[in-house]
This record gives sequence, structure tokens and C-alpha cells, in this order.
Amino acid sequence: MITGKQGAGGGGPSGGRIDARRARPGRAAGRIDRDAVLTVPFVQPRSLCQKKTRIMRRVENLLNDRSFVMVSSTASAVDPEQPTAFRYWESDGVVWGDYDGDTVTLGRFVGSREGDVVTITYVHALKAGGRASGQSVSRVEREEDGRLRLVEEFQFEGDDTRHVSVCTEVPSAS
Repeated sequence: MITGKQGAGGGGPSGGRIDARRARPGRAAGRIDRDAVLTVPFVQPRSLCQKKTRIMRRVENLLNDRSFVMVSSTASAVDPEQPTAFRYWESDGVVWGDYDGDTVTLGRFVGSREGDVVTITYVHALKAGGRASGQSVSRVEREEDGRLRLVEEFQFEGDDTRHVSVCTEVPSAS
């Protein structure tokens, strides 16, 4: 016999239970039906509708496959001939990428974007030797010509000084 609550009022000839012998006509009495050994809760369709579910909205991949260059920073002078270049990728609000140039030989970052706010954690190798890491929060803005601009407040790990940098989008080659 498969048992389970059928909801308020019980209903049915078995008084709130589903009898496997009645549900599966043609089974011989005394024969073990391996499907009937299991106890399975009976769920009425309306209870599924009442269940609260969190619906995730698909996020526009605003930063996906975009490149930026640093134009100013309070942490160091920016080399206009070889500024730090950033490559961004995004999928459903998850952001990651890499960067190099100026004082950095190789850098990586990962984080998230909610609306016009990007929060990342980064680490990079320095041309002078060693490495630096930290966190940043960027505000995504739009230039008059439609390109994006990132205004970033960042802090190196182990240093309480807050810095600000500005990066502008590099127009795509296509």
C-alpha cells in the first residue's frame, strides 16, 4: 500500500490513502509489487502553486567582452603610452577578467555586478617584483559618445589608504 496525506478532507474510498491494489488493478492478492512497497507523499497540484519560489531575473551582460584602459589613478602615475589595459567578461552578473601594462605584468580579477555597481577582488604581479591584491567597487557610467567608463574606488590588502582610478572603454576594432 502506498500511503500519504491527500490534503484536508482525505477524499477517496481509502480515507486519505492511496491503495496500490486499487490504483493498479489486476495485481494478484499476496503478490509483492516492488512499486507498492515505497511510501510516497501525495501532493495536490494546488499546493505546488502555493509554494513560494525565488525567480532569478536574467541579467544583461553589460561588461562582457569589453576592454578598458586606465586614464587616471591616485595610486600611481599612469603611463599614457602604455596604460594598464583591462579585459572584462560577464555572465549573469558574474564578472571576471585580466589586465596588464604600466606597472603590472599580469593581473586577474573576479566579482559581481548589480546594476551600475561592480565589486571585485583582484591580484596582480608587479613589474618591479612582488604582487599586490585587494578589493574594489566601481561605478559604471556612460560617456557622451556611448562608451562606458568605470570610476573605481580600491584598496590594497594590508593598506588602509583608499584610492580612485578611472578607466574608459576602448572602442572595439570591428
